[in-house]
Order: sequence, then C-alpha cells, then structure tokens
Amino acid sequence: MADTSKEQKKAFRTVLVDVGKTLTERHVKSLAFEYGITRADADKISEGWELFDVMSQDLSIDPQNVDPLLELLEKRNLNQGSDLLKKYKDKYQKGAAKTESTTSTPPSERKSDKPNQGNGANNIVDDDIISKLSKRLTREWRDVGRGLKITEAEMQDLTIDVRSGQRETIYQMLILWKRKHGDDATYGALIKALTNAGRKDLSDDIQKHCEISQE
Repeated sequence: MADTSKEQKKAFRTVLVDVGKTLTERHVKSLAFEYGITRADADKISEGWELFDVMSQDLSIDPQNVDPLLELLEKRNLNQGSDLLKKYKDKYQKGAAKTESTTSTPPSERKSDKPNQGNGANNIVDDDIISKLSKRLTREWRDVGRGLKITEAEMQDLTIDVRSGQRETIYQMLILWKRKHGDDATYGALIKALTNAGRKDLSDDIQKHCEISQE
C-alpha cells in the first residue's frame, strides 16, 4: 500500500470530524453497537469521534480505507455522513486502489489449484469472495479465524507481519486458511465460522452467492 501523505492524513481527520457532526448521540450508540462494541461500552460513547477513535485503534479504518465506517452509515441510512465519506473516498482511495491492484499478488497466483464447478457449499472459496469478505469483517475477525482453525499464534504473527492495516490482515488470514486446509476450505466451512462469530449477515450473503451460482 502506498504511503499516506500528510494531506491525506489531514483530510482523513477532517472528514471524520465532519461525519461526526452529522450524527446524534443516538446514532453514535447504534453505530457502536452495530460495529461490535458491547452494549455496556457503547453506552459510554456519545460522540462520533469516540467511536471513530476506537475503529482507528482497531485498524478497521485508516486514511486509505474508510469502507467499514461507510458500510455502517449506509446500513443505517445516515446519508449525510456516508456522502461525505464517498467524496473523500473518490478523491483519495481510488489512487490507492490502483496501486494495490498493480502491486498485489496477480490473480492467476491467487486462484485455487482445484477448479470450482459453480460455488456450492462444498466447493473451495474463491479468492474474489475472500477479497470482498476482508473488507466487511471488523472486530470479529479473530472469532472467524478460530472457527476456521487458525491458531492464536498464527493470527498474532499476521498482525505483526502485515503492516497495511486490518483489511489486509484479514485477507492474509483467509488466504492462509485456504493454503492450510486445501479442499476443506469450502463455502460451507466459511458460512459456519461466520455464523458462529455473530456475522450471520455475511454468512447469509455467501449462502445466497452459492445458491445463485448453482442455478
């Protein structure tokens, strides 16, 4: 990932402040709970910047990735805040996305050795699904990893080795799962891990993907 400029860091802080101004205390508490903060801890958060600070410390958002926050706002139909983030993203993240696409592992190297016939629950998870999933998982990624039989030591190593933020850490964890488990790295296993980690919304999306692909 390309280095973040001072201008972008400043713009990132500014847009978070501006987004925070569009939110009521009730909005903030709802977003905090949706993000995965316990209700007791969410009750302690009343300002947008407090929630955004937690998300930044978790590496869920950074100057080059505001997607997790954007998803939360869009899910709650908080259009003022989401529009501000979209403008920021259009200006600063398009260039970063191009850089990532040209420097990341070529798609041919990321594909499984075993070709899928459709995307049924017993087939190996495609890397494009892993890429999309890594953008939507947040605080519960370790629970998903445990469900996929990734060890605590392996997850800790990933957080140390990967310097590009939480999204890339999650991506590399899922790729590790595919490498370790081979033919057992199936949609069914992933759906089960997501459901057990409390992300039934994601498991339902993948289930629908499997059903559509088989039709």
